[in-house]
Amino acid sequence: MVLFVTMFVLILMIMLKLMNDFETINWQGKTTDEVYEYIETLAPEDQYPFLKWLSQHAPELDIDWLDFFEDIRSSLTVAENADACVEFSGWFAARFPDKYAEQFEFIERDLCDYYLYNGELEKLRDRISFI
Repeated sequence: MVLFVTMFVLILMIMLKLMNDFETINWQGKTTDEVYEYIETLAPEDQYPFLKWLSQHAPELDIDWLDFFEDIRSSLTVAENADACVEFSGWFAARFPDKYAEQFEFIERDLCDYYLYNGELEKLRDRISFI
């Protein structure tokens, strides 16, 4: 029995170690300021994974998702930025279609530039058709 409890504790400790700190925080009801203060403590490479996780686990938070995304995406590589734009814009457009229709320019413009530069004409056509 002692061995079982010891193994369970070790497995639990390993699982917690593998989780990001933000996954252990209850984000329900956090204010915008609390979210922004937290993100400032993260390393640049951890900021987009945090936003992605937050959008999946606490999408009802009253934060400006587009501003939040715009602030952190500069830390991404060009390719990561394009992938993040596609992923985030899909989520945001589905969750807040009216807001996205009003504020899509910066994401769509950057994706058009990226696809044109890389010769991905079909993806470019898809983005232009949205605009």
